[in-house]
Amino acid sequence: VHVMWSEAQIAGQPGTVLMYTRWDGTQRIEPVAVLRSPEGKAEQPVLIVVGDRLHAVWSGGQYGQIYYSRAYVRDASTPDGWSKPLPLPAPSPVGSSPALVADLRGALHVVYAVPVNEKRGIYYTRSDDGGKNWSEAQLVFDAAAAGWMVADHPSLAIDERGMLYVAWVR
Repeated sequence: VHVMWSEAQIAGQPGTVLMYTRWDGTQRIEPVAVLRSPEGKAEQPVLIVVGDRLHAVWSGGQYGQIYYSRAYVRDASTPDGWSKPLPLPAPSPVGSSPALVADLRGALHVVYAVPVNEKRGIYYTRSDDGGKNWSEAQLVFDAAAAGWMVADHPSLAIDERGMLYVAWVR
């Protein structure tokens, strides 16, 4: 079992960090701060396992930019085991509520919300190479054109044929 959560930074440093721990069936490793956004907050983490790697996305920075990082399971309990946080493609630096799944081929799929302002809506990006490169963000739902004041909290599922399903909150 792998667990990641957001925690306020201690010792007078601003921002938040992403904490990680795991349970191997007999023991739990001590929680450790493994990731932080390049600036500001690190909130709403999502963590998945694909083969021998962990993949994480979260809302970070000043306005919620969506970030991605990965680690081998064996290295996940050390900050140096995680890749440098990479901002995912987005139409603006405002983002929230990322969701992450992998298909049977190992491709990674992410949806997230731009909850407010003129580019508000639900966006999608994918990586076919284990998180090294990401497609341009595609608009799944245009909340501004639909007259919605806010669109947020998308969830994402994928079936065995690779069909993606997205739901969100108005």
